[in-house]
Amino acid sequence: MYGSGPCKVRDCTAHMHEPERRRSRRFPLKQLAYMRPLEGEQETLSGVTQNVSKDGVLLLAEKCLPLGLRTELVLVLESRLERSIRLNGTCEVRRVEQTAPEGKYAIAFSCDQPFALMD
Repeated sequence: MYGSGPCKVRDCTAHMHEPERRRSRRFPLKQLAYMRPLEGEQETLSGVTQNVSKDGVLLLAEKCLPLGLRTELVLVLESRLERSIRLNGTCEVRRVEQTAPEGKYAIAFSCDQPFALMD
């Protein structure tokens, strides 16, 4: 189960002056997202995106995910139309930081391909 036992998190203050590693520009976007592991029978988790790009996503979640975990990530974009727009992609957990004071986890994902529209 996620979040039980030790979780490898990064001290976000120790890396503030590292060079930029992103391949593409990120845009602020706060929307609901679901993470479903591609291996095993683990539960689907939800979180809220903080920013997105064509190559990655940063989101806040209640539970920690292990580094290297491959997931299907579904972004739910609220729409003024009849229904929300859902995008999905295959992503890998690259970084996890515990946030304060909320006690949530900031999880950075890198994505294999740009997100695709779901049916």
